[in-house]
Amino acid sequence: MDEHMLRAATKARSALAVLAAVLGEPSPDMAQALAIIEQMLGDIEAGRHPLDRPDDWPQRDRWPDRPHWDRWRWAIKTLAVASGTTAYCSPKYEYMRVDTRQARSDALTGALLDVADVIELASDRERDAMTVADLIVLLRELPPDLPVMLPCEAGIDHARAVRVVCSNGKMLVLLTSLTDQRRFQAQELAECYRRRWEIETSYRELKQSMLGGALSLRSQQPQGIEQEIWGALIAYNLVRLEMAKAAIAAKVEPTDLSFVRALHILQHEMIWAVGMAPGKLPAHLIRLRTQMQFAVVEKRRGRQSPRVVKARPARYTVRFLKKDLN
Repeated sequence: MDEHMLRAATKARSALAVLAAVLGEPSPDMAQALAIIEQMLGDIEAGRHPLDRPDDWPQRDRWPDRPHWDRWRWAIKTLAVASGTTAYCSPKYEYMRVDTRQARSDALTGALLDVADVIELASDRERDAMTVADLIVLLRELPPDLPVMLPCEAGIDHARAVRVVCSNGKMLVLLTSLTDQRRFQAQELAECYRRRWEIETSYRELKQSMLGGALSLRSQQPQGIEQEIWGALIAYNLVRLEMAKAAIAAKVEPTDLSFVRALHILQHEMIWAVGMAPGKLPAHLIRLRTQMQFAVVEKRRGRQSPRVVKARPARYTVRFLKKDLN
């Protein structure tokens, strides 16, 4: 059972006690709602997923393909009405999102939030499935190149898991549909992945750094749009060309230079180059490449603390009143 779900069930158990103590003698609907939540918490504490229980709720009219969702929606809305507020339930991704409003007291508001949290966790069947992180841990213990079968919408899809070690010593597991090991070598796939990532970085530099993140081009005619695209590509390659020459002079890789810093240096120097005598341009170009050598990106320090699973963030901020207005 999911550790987060167990912790949420513990908090929801205390929340039910608060609801029963504050609301007093329960009505028949409220007693049934409390029994529904009690049944859910009992399944979680026994190590069973609440969705594995057969759903015999007669009013499955809102989400008929989602077991227990209509039952839990009715329960949380009944408890919210008894607390002087309301609850809104809506599907989000693979779970049911529950939003509650401020109740008659801070204790009732906190109790409803705890019950809503456990309902959200219990409604998500995928939480018990293998995550991507679990899959990567499993693949790292297997041979470096082997065929795998992955679930998909059409059934089972054949894939290939390639484990490679980068130049910095970091291990990566690549999943690809190129299953022919003789035709597609593992190192070739790793190199294609590295180049593909550099292409994505180039797109970001061109669209955000050079074009300023503009949503559209300025031209209104097809010929003008084509001219703008070619102009942006030529300008980008000229900047990269100067960065490569500056990197050769500094004896570093061109990718070690910051594109944003190099672009700003180039823009600043081009302003001063306007109206300069042609005979001074070669010396100015040498000074430009010398300044670009200072655009080397500093290496980031390694991680000081191990990775941890962060707690699930709150859906929204709840402000508790200091005194009861009633």
